Amino acid sequence: LGVGLASFCCPCHMCSQLMEKEGHRGRLVQTCCSLLFVASVVLLVLSAFLRACRSSALSVGAALAGVFLLGLYCIGWSLRRRIRRKWGIPSPRCAYGLEAFDVCCWCAGCDDCCCMLWCGPCALDQLARQEYLASNGYSVEYDFYAVTGVVPGVQYARPPV
Repeated sequence: LGVGLASFCCPCHMCSQLMEKEGHRGRLVQTCCSLLFVASVVLLVLSAFLRACRSSALSVGAALAGVFLLGLYCIGWSLRRRIRRKWGIPSPRCAYGLEAFDVCCWCAGCDDCCCMLWCGPCALDQLARQEYLASNGYSVEYDFYAVTGVVPGVQYARPPV
């Protein structure tokens, strides 16, 4: 799978690969996300077919789906902020002037928070393209099946020091 398809269809997998590449516990995140996702889908499907447990399974399934999405959002938000700082990509100024209060997203602007909230898969794709950019500056080398997403033998671009 390519970077775009992986970030849209398998966001848990992409987040865990980016976290592993950054040196964090990505496998644990992937396992937790996958279990929450499967549990929420099973409960939502069960609630659709079984009348007896419809209300309880639906409410538990919806709650698990909400926890799954909230967790994925927080992980993506954190990854975006860390990768932006690592590469020295400035954050745009907050449109509402809240950066003086340091209210939005623990940073100078709101874009990390808003990008992950409103267009999460696109923001995740952008992060992956930044991290898996080859040293030639224009090709993206990504391995869906590798733990970190890194293709063996490829020279990747390095962040500025």
